[in-house]
Amino acid sequence: SEGRFIFHQAPAERRLYLDPSDFMGQKYRDVLPSYVVDILDPEFEKNREGVSAVVEYHLDFEDGRRWYSCNMSPIVEEGVYKGTVAVTRDVTERVEAGLLIRESEGLLSATFESSPNVIMLIDLETAGLIKINRILEERIGYRLEDVSTSVFDIPTLFPNPESVQRALEIVAQRGKLMDYEVEIRAKWGEVRYYSFSGAMIDLPHKKVAVIT
Repeated sequence: SEGRFIFHQAPAERRLYLDPSDFMGQKYRDVLPSYVVDILDPEFEKNREGVSAVVEYHLDFEDGRRWYSCNMSPIVEEGVYKGTVAVTRDVTERVEAGLLIRESEGLLSATFESSPNVIMLIDLETAGLIKINRILEERIGYRLEDVSTSVFDIPTLFPNPESVQRALEIVAQRGKLMDYEVEIRAKWGEVRYYSFSGAMIDLPHKKVAVIT
């Protein structure tokens, strides 16, 4: 209950922040970085109340940062808190993938807003528009909200909807689209021909076509 390490087990290949001889018998507050202690302290308080907790934190090694998820389960005997069983997993790949996605989304958003060309992100399963830039809104008169469920929700938008469906199928099957002509009718009735190219990208739980 003092927060001392009294047992440790890890696979031989598991990389440890400290050698067991440096932390066994020691309090976690005395051997872990202060920022990790600040994260763990309130979770240990939950354990003392009999409540399990899950927490994530990072540790900095000489060759880089690693992220961990820790499941903390209280040991309670006859209603008295005796200690905590902490099971940690290295989740660096998941965390870094999430950070990369957020960075990519920021870069993509900046590209959308500054590009003089039409850009669309289309969900290949639902044909819903995920994102369009302002120049496309100006040219067709419709906002993203008008076509977010499916680009086919507005019957008059494409004079030849079969050609648009075919374009999405090509991207899904081949992973790219090159110089494909599509007719688009603006909200005020004007029809223009656009030559589109695009590529498929994988986002978590969906496949998306970037069309420009």
